[in-house]
Amino acid sequence: MRLPVLIGLALLASVCLSCSRPRTIEETLSEVDSLVVAGKSEEALVLLGDLEERHPSDTLTVIRCRATMADIYGGQLHDTHKAVELLTAIVERYPDRPEASTSLFKIGFTYETVAHDMKKARDAYESFLKKYPDHELAASVRINLEHLGESEEEMLNRILEKNRQDSLSQVAGRTSSKREK
Repeated sequence: MRLPVLIGLALLASVCLSCSRPRTIEETLSEVDSLVVAGKSEEALVLLGDLEERHPSDTLTVIRCRATMADIYGGQLHDTHKAVELLTAIVERYPDRPEASTSLFKIGFTYETVAHDMKKARDAYESFLKKYPDHELAASVRINLEHLGESEEEMLNRILEKNRQDSLSQVAGRTSSKREK
């Protein structure tokens, strides 16, 4: 009789101990992701704020929290001002971190796609190209600038027309070189 009681108490103790242990950073971020997918943005923001408060000297955690908060504010809550504020803080506070360039890109993208403020989007994109001309996102930024303000349909039609013109030029070039032979 004593053995089953002892086993039961041991299991209960282990469950209680695992419940009381604080979540790791990764566990918290995973829970945030689940909350965001479930549409519980406010709860996710609270968890991110708590996580940032618990780890203020962990640069990567602070950046991840602010970037995720910016994604929530910009994407789900459509609060462009708060999203840009959080991203700007990353750019200014951590200018030498790789996340600074991504955050500057996201500022332009947020102005373009959420706020539909093409002037501010252009300013952010141009700032990005000035600071990071060789960055892997630079080509995307140049394309965004070239098509700034166009609808997806207009952009697609313009790209298709350019491809058609390029193909016609290539065919014309091959035809003239065959005649010359």
